[in-house]
Amino acid sequence: MFNEPPDLLVVDNRLKDISGREVANLVKSENVYRQLPVVMCVDPIDVEEPWNWNKVEVDDFFGTSLQSVRGTGSNQSDSMQGYACVGC
Repeated sequence: MFNEPPDLLVVDNRLKDISGREVANLVKSENVYRQLPVVMCVDPIDVEEPWNWNKVEVDDFFGTSLQSVRGTGSNQSDSMQGYACVGC
């Protein structure tokens, strides 16, 4: 990633291991990526949360909806298992 940095980072807020907010903050904390535009996918549940947008290091976001997807993955205990971000 350091040799060929991307032009844009699009990240879903509901990743399995880490939130999109955390990814954006990690990326933007690196000087080499400080100017990298970050766009975050948020769903209606995320929008309802009381976020402090001043602490979220994203340049823009767009709303998505979650659609049920059957047969994805094997860990059914994951609360987001079986869903896909439409538009991301």
